[in-house]
Amino acid sequence: MSAINHPGRWLSIVGIGEDGLAGLSPAARAAVEAAELLVGGERHLAFIPAGPAERLAWPSPLTDAMPSIAARRGQCVVVLASGDPFLWGVGATLARFFPADEMAAFPWPQLGSAGPSRTALSSRCMAGPSRRSCRTCNPARVSSP
Repeated sequence: MSAINHPGRWLSIVGIGEDGLAGLSPAARAAVEAAELLVGGERHLAFIPAGPAERLAWPSPLTDAMPSIAARRGQCVVVLASGDPFLWGVGATLARFFPADEMAAFPWPQLGSAGPSRTALSSRCMAGPSRRSCRTCNPARVSSP
């Protein structure tokens, strides 16, 4: 289970900057340190010192990793992302595969926009009328507006 003590929230999405662990909030750092599986790009994974957590670098396409992440449901899984995970980032992709009540998001504290991570919606989805044209909110939409 996640180190943040949210029942059922086994998947933490942590926004990380070039300052690595030093720039994380205490809750985000606790999630990273408790991780059984760390997922992210090679660059993000390199910010985290070696430890007991298994590591999974994003494949291409990124969605190929979703079955591996889903197989760890209930374990402490941490996905590392740039800045705010739901600001056009991996958070929106994860939200297509996992319910919001299973995820905890920690935007990089130095970033000003924490709204998308708190709602588990991409910033595009939060833009009111554009929700109809957003492929995340409306998967039937196949082309950009």
